[in-house]
Amino acid sequence: MKKLICAALMLALVLCFAAAEELDFSAVSGLDEMFEKLDAGETLVRFVYRDFALEIQNRDFESEDPEELWRIADAIRAVEIDSAHGLFITDWYPYMEFCLSDGSVYILRFDHMMLETPDGNYILKNDEALWQLIGELSQKYNQR
Repeated sequence: MKKLICAALMLALVLCFAAAEELDFSAVSGLDEMFEKLDAGETLVRFVYRDFALEIQNRDFESEDPEELWRIADAIRAVEIDSAHGLFITDWYPYMEFCLSDGSVYILRFDHMMLETPDGNYILKNDEALWQLIGELSQKYNQR
């Protein structure tokens, strides 16, 4: 009986680790195709950020500046998924739109700082640089 319990626990651990490895940010977010195109020579030509929040301060901005676009692309490439999260919890829904030189557009939606997909939300890791950059650019473009 002890061997059966140990075997079941080991199987559960293996399945948990296998499931965790399947949570690839680029695949779950739908940006895998965008990353492939960027690697093949397409360029990011426009980035749009919309901050759907129940507050007065406007943090929306758009950028076509090549240096900023490279910084955004680098920051989004570093993001990983930590875990799945089934709840929708906030009244802050950031939206990011990536426009490439071939005319394709890729959109990310968030529930607070969790990636929002039709399959549920995902808690992210290594996303600090992305959100810091968004804050910097938002401040820059909204000081006008």
